[in-house]
Amino acid sequence: MIILQKGNNWVIEMAHSAYAFGVSVAGHLIHRYWGPRLPYLGDYPLLIEVQDADSFNVAENRRREEYPALEGSRFFETGILLELPGGVRDLHLRFASVEIIQEEEIAVRLTDNVFKIDVILHFKAYSEFDVLERWIEVINGNDDIIQLSRAFSAVWQVPQLDEYWLSFFTGKWSDEFQYHRERISGGKKVLEGRRITTGHDGNSWFALDDGTANEEDG
Repeated sequence: MIILQKGNNWVIEMAHSAYAFGVSVAGHLIHRYWGPRLPYLGDYPLLIEVQDADSFNVAENRRREEYPALEGSRFFETGILLELPGGVRDLHLRFASVEIIQEEEIAVRLTDNVFKIDVILHFKAYSEFDVLERWIEVINGNDDIIQLSRAFSAVWQVPQLDEYWLSFFTGKWSDEFQYHRERISGGKKVLEGRRITTGHDGNSWFALDDGTANEEDG
């Protein structure tokens, strides 16, 4: 894995793919790119500072944040949801620092300076397989108790395609790993298992593609 940096912008390069993000003027961690590895650092798309499109489509609903929290007029699913002292649920996460760990992992710290809550995003690459592992840490920096009701390991901003097809498995005893494939339309799609562990009835795997993927390519 190679981690390239230019200012407050980073690119994680693996054998054949790359993943890029950067920090906006306001301190948000913004997704920039996820796709084939490009020849030069300057080839990767620049960070876009989005503006309000209209009164119903404000900037905070249009930013492609790496790990959005509930804040202001956001109406989409957030990565983290908690309740702070006094019933406050808004969490203003802003870039604080970055650390490169053993040349294969980058950790980005986001901080709410008012309530002293840190969320550390970990990105670990397995370069030869073009696999990027992600997880988070949540740190309560004060003595107040917080109620944490959601803490996703990651929020993935997928590449923009003309359409999206979802592949996944379901199953039961003696009928394991039944393959399903369907076109994603508007709305919300949930795949979940409630047995805590992966098993024949709940497989923690899915794939998205543009409808042309097969067993060997796509």
